Amino acid sequence: MSTNALNVDPACRRACAARLNWFFARPGITPTSAHSGVQILHLAFRATRKSFLAAQEELKQRGIHFEFQDHEISNSIYFSDPDGHKLEITTYDLDEIASSTR
Repeated sequence: MSTNALNVDPACRRACAARLNWFFARPGITPTSAHSGVQILHLAFRATRKSFLAAQEELKQRGIHFEFQDHEISNSIYFSDPDGHKLEITTYDLDEIASSTR
């Protein structure tokens, strides 16, 4: 299946080629989508520092709201795709991230 078939935003597709993590919803968590079946809390994509910063810039240019979180061992941005699925882009390459995102 191609990334186009998944309708993945270009900002995420470029930044997130390396690794995909699935965070499955625990019982009692409301699904983020109207689709039935597997319930996922959110998808996380691991990125290099350069790709992490590029993804933020592209999201800003497209007017897509995101939230930055400093997890001390990593930095993440959280946003939703057009279908309401929660997405995370994270990096463990922390050099200059905190000063660049604030």
